[in-house]
Amino acid sequence: MAESTNTNQAQDVIRCMHCNHSEAEYRCVPCGDRMCQNCKRLHSLDAYFASHEVVSIRESSSLDQKCQDHPLFRIESGCDDCKVPICAECKIKTHRNHKYISKDDLFDDTRKSLLKNVKKMKEKENKVESFLANTKQNKSKIYEDVRKAMKKQVDLCKRNADALLRESIKKLDDMEKTDVSKVAEYQNMLKEKLNELKVNIETSEVALERSTPVDLILFCKYGLQVSDTKIKDTFSFTYPSFKEGDVSLTEKIFGTLTSSKVEWKPFNKARKSSTTTLMQRPKTAPVKQQQKENIVDSCFLRQSLDVATTPRVQQGFKELPRCIAEFDSPYSMLFHISYCGQDQVYVSGSGKNITLLDIKGKKLKTINTAREVLGFTVAYNQIIIYSDGNAGVVEVAMDKSRKTIFTYHGADPWDICCSKSGNYLVCLIPYSSIDTTEDKCGLVVEFDKTGTIKREINCDRQNNPIYREPKFVCENTNKDVCVSDCFIRKVVVVNAFGIVRFRYGGQLDLKTCSPFSPRGIASDCRGNILVADKDNNFIHLLNQEGHFITYILTVVDGITKPWSICVDPDDRIWVAEENDTPQEVRRKAKVKVFNDLRL
Repeated sequence: MAESTNTNQAQDVIRCMHCNHSEAEYRCVPCGDRMCQNCKRLHSLDAYFASHEVVSIRESSSLDQKCQDHPLFRIESGCDDCKVPICAECKIKTHRNHKYISKDDLFDDTRKSLLKNVKKMKEKENKVESFLANTKQNKSKIYEDVRKAMKKQVDLCKRNADALLRESIKKLDDMEKTDVSKVAEYQNMLKEKLNELKVNIETSEVALERSTPVDLILFCKYGLQVSDTKIKDTFSFTYPSFKEGDVSLTEKIFGTLTSSKVEWKPFNKARKSSTTTLMQRPKTAPVKQQQKENIVDSCFLRQSLDVATTPRVQQGFKELPRCIAEFDSPYSMLFHISYCGQDQVYVSGSGKNITLLDIKGKKLKTINTAREVLGFTVAYNQIIIYSDGNAGVVEVAMDKSRKTIFTYHGADPWDICCSKSGNYLVCLIPYSSIDTTEDKCGLVVEFDKTGTIKREINCDRQNNPIYREPKFVCENTNKDVCVSDCFIRKVVVVNAFGIVRFRYGGQLDLKTCSPFSPRGIASDCRGNILVADKDNNFIHLLNQEGHFITYILTVVDGITKPWSICVDPDDRIWVAEENDTPQEVRRKAKVKVFNDLRL
């Protein structure tokens, strides 16, 4: 077995072709002879072979390699354009007019390129290994930190809830003691009166049986004190009750868990520290640059912007408004919104129609119009009244029949609302409203169902124009007419007799904000006035006297470019946004619904 192995190894050795006993180490390229070290020296000393090229056996192995495209031909050189080895046939056919280099130069270029690629791969290998190590080390810690934060918040909520429960129970115990004492006192008084009644009844019965007529008369006159039997005070007692809080606030108190997200990105274009992207939680959620430019932080909005120093809770409003619904409208821009009951609203915008939507954004009905609607309202009998430009005010009945019920020469009707009397209030803007003469100023007109004008509101007692471009109108619970004038940038409120009660031009001390830009206007069940401030992303809240109460909604609450608003019977606020995205994005304008903000 050993002899066989040695024999095979001996057969693998290439012998010198001249001495035939030493191992061949070199090869003469022109002759093709394989030679040992000594024979190579003798071969070179011969003058005939002195010019022959002699290479090592290892280098000579490549000399016999055949072309892959032309197997009958040996590789002679390389193509510098294609970076491949070629033969004589390749030079004639596929690589004609190409630049040729030697095989050695092609080998050097290829080797350098491969070394460069190997270096890049090693760098990437180090990145991947580092990424895997950091991921394995930190991923469990992140989830554990989230669990601890959630448990800590729950413990805090429990402690606060327990403290609130103890305080409430103590308050109820004190209330019970006071009420029991009052009830006992009243019961004792009733018992005394009951005893007096029994004595008087017994005395009266004896007098009826035994007294003479004269004695009976004197007894009734002087002996019986009927007034003593009267109970002066009546007792009415209402038991305490408990009203459950808003369960929907639980998420705001506890917080929310943001879902993890995996994003596939090119590895080389990842952040400098990839572990920061996946392994560390950001301190704050990313905010769009546009929102940063429009409004400052929420602390400034909630504290600095509120001119009223009294906390919102003490004013009867919730500290944190909550968006209970949000949905896309069919329009790229929204201009008007009106509540019609059953969690449904009519909206109009950049289109020739009015659309009925439910609170989930489902389209229920569409009313086509001749042109873009300038304003509309829903009458008490669910009839739609809308402004059709210079064509006047059009009524759409339940059977979809239409008729023009009001026109005004020289002016376009804009926003419309229903008054408490059953009539309609409409904003009118003259055709040439850009003219600054007084007779071209806008006005507000009240007309009945037949189109008969009941009153015109245009000038004050000094005969000065009240409005310039009134575009939004509503009637308050005290029958005040509230109007947003977009030209003079003010809210103008007049009473039922057309006398100006006040003008509101925003909070002038807020120099960081844009000028007041009133748009949609509405009132709640308490007679407060809500005004949409489009350019500042605010909803102003005023009382009936025109005093600023608070910014009831801001960009912090999720509103952007509020254009029109309405308040339903439950005091929920419906906001129609203008939509400030570029036209090429083609995003639909949104409607957002906020909960009742009263406590």
